[in-house]
Amino acid sequence: MTSSRIQTAAFLVVLVALAPCPASAQQLTLDQALEAAFSSHPSLRAAQARVEGARHDTDLAGAARFPTIALSYGVTRFEEPMVTTPIHAFDPATFPGFDRTLAQGSVGLRYTILDWGARGSGISGAEAALAAEDASARVSTMDLIERVTMAWLTVGSARAVDAAAQAQVSALTAELA
Repeated sequence: MTSSRIQTAAFLVVLVALAPCPASAQQLTLDQALEAAFSSHPSLRAAQARVEGARHDTDLAGAARFPTIALSYGVTRFEEPMVTTPIHAFDPATFPGFDRTLAQGSVGLRYTILDWGARGSGISGAEAALAAEDASARVSTMDLIERVTMAWLTVGSARAVDAAAQAQVSALTAELA
């Protein structure tokens, strides 16, 4: 048991000892305590976020196998009119077009045919990272189950000890009378 778990257990024992619970107070079952911890504990939310991030990285690595399409478009506004006819279309018999606004666009398609296994290695690495984060999330879940169970048992034991002490005080008071 790590020192933080020992400190947590000691804190719970002291808390229960200082504030005894009346017998009429409602007690959580272990299932209810676990359900409450699963719905709100930050370590599980962080683990789930890391798994989702690793899943996104795996999807991103897999996307490298698809072609890439790039579109670009630009508009330039000049102070004075400029030649807007492309040089290769310039004909000395016709006067070139002049305008203050030049609009240009391009479309590009790229696909890598051979990369010597770089994409496959990236995908394998991302899948391994996803598996590691998934295992880490399961460990976080098991750790939380252990901590909640220990706290629940500690509180239950402290309540039983408190009830026994109160019964002993009642018995000694009755004997004294």
